[in-house]
Amino acid sequence: MLILYNPRAAVSKARIPMSLMALAALLEGKRAYEIVDGNLDPDPQRTIAEIVEAGQGPHYLLCTVMPGPQMAWAVPHSRALKARFPALTVVWGGYFPSMHPEVCLNSGYVDFIVQGQGEHTLLELLDVVERGGGLSTVLGIWYRDGITLRHTPPRPLADPNTMPRFPYHRLPMERYLGHTFMGRRTVCHHSSVSCPFPCSFCAVIRVFGRAWLAETPERMHGTLRHLQDTYGVDAVEFYDNNFFTQEARTLEFAQRIAGMGLSWWGEGRVDTLLKYSDRTWEGMRAAGLKSVFMGAESGSQEALKQMRKDPLKIHDTLAIAQRCQQYGVIPEFSFVLGNPRNPHQDIVDSIAFIRRLKQVSPLCEVSLYLYTPMPGGDLYEEAVAQGFAYPTTLEEWITERWLRFSGMRDPATPWLTAADVSLVRDFETVLNAHFPSYTDIKLTRLQRALLRTISTPRYHLQAYRKPLELRAALARVHYRHPQVEGF
Repeated sequence: MLILYNPRAAVSKARIPMSLMALAALLEGKRAYEIVDGNLDPDPQRTIAEIVEAGQGPHYLLCTVMPGPQMAWAVPHSRALKARFPALTVVWGGYFPSMHPEVCLNSGYVDFIVQGQGEHTLLELLDVVERGGGLSTVLGIWYRDGITLRHTPPRPLADPNTMPRFPYHRLPMERYLGHTFMGRRTVCHHSSVSCPFPCSFCAVIRVFGRAWLAETPERMHGTLRHLQDTYGVDAVEFYDNNFFTQEARTLEFAQRIAGMGLSWWGEGRVDTLLKYSDRTWEGMRAAGLKSVFMGAESGSQEALKQMRKDPLKIHDTLAIAQRCQQYGVIPEFSFVLGNPRNPHQDIVDSIAFIRRLKQVSPLCEVSLYLYTPMPGGDLYEEAVAQGFAYPTTLEEWITERWLRFSGMRDPATPWLTAADVSLVRDFETVLNAHFPSYTDIKLTRLQRALLRTISTPRYHLQAYRKPLELRAALARVHYRHPQVEGF
């Protein structure tokens, strides 16, 4: 029995566990499997144990693991289940094990790591484990050979158009349809793999490389038609690393879904979307595009260069904000502040830039993160030179200090002072109160007006320090922001 486990993530609503569904699509009709979603199941460890006890082996625990909150569950559950069922084969895949395979295997309770795109890798691994053969022939895995850790060459990305469609019928779909700012029955979808751009702070290249493979507009339309006809879906969140990479694909997709009554959201690059023609923007608006998430990253041109965001220029972000406003699309911008070379100046410059951005587009969404090193690149080497080092055990990775690091909220990196972290968080509080997120559909018009009124003096005077009254007000109205809780 294959147990596909999605550990709980700190989100306000459950989303379809797409990484596990990609595996399930290949397993459907070939192997027995169960999906255990920690975002729905109050005691997934007990559920997994009951599945193992109920059937004859071999049993496999296939666990997807993102850095951060998921690890707080994946680690103790994998450890406890392996101790209770020593014959259970524990396989980890996802972003964290793909970036830190050695620390996972050294734990003693993870047997294999599937690195990168795992669908075909898993099937080949199972075949070798059960029928015999050399593990060295399976591309894209890490494993232990006695006291030696071994790994095989990476597996080339598979074209998503060659993959079977997700077996949605295996999920309680009603529990995954969320009420969001876009619609009452919002679903998520992933239509492409990887990203062709080399941003130094991003894990995507490390995990998948710079190839970008995408579903055709025809296939995307077919999937959304099925979701709409079967489950009444009225809105879609595209969680692609870069949905808007290819303009012709975007336009054809928009033309195909026009008239379906869908609203949608996706992630893209500022400089890419600036090159889109008026025709494409008009097509996206007609097809229900509500918002676009983009990485502005910094208000410092030097910081952008260090982050390998070239050829992005600061004024490009202002221009795309105006373009979005022209077509009735709300832009969302993320900023990654506090790079190791000049963290304080990066923060100060970015705060000033965000104020300019809000003048151009008052409705734009702003999410603030603090830089956390990713393996590889100049910034990572500089971080190491300043004393940065990753944990060497999974148990350390799930301590409060490293969970904060993974959340990019308070990473405790050696070059960031407590004063700089406070400046970012205090400014964020004032900003959120003065410009409440449009994604918070529970916030009333009166509550928005009150938040704006009490935050106006601080915002205009740039008096960000210790906004205790604003924090209390935001807590009182149960304010939610997508960077913390998702949409």
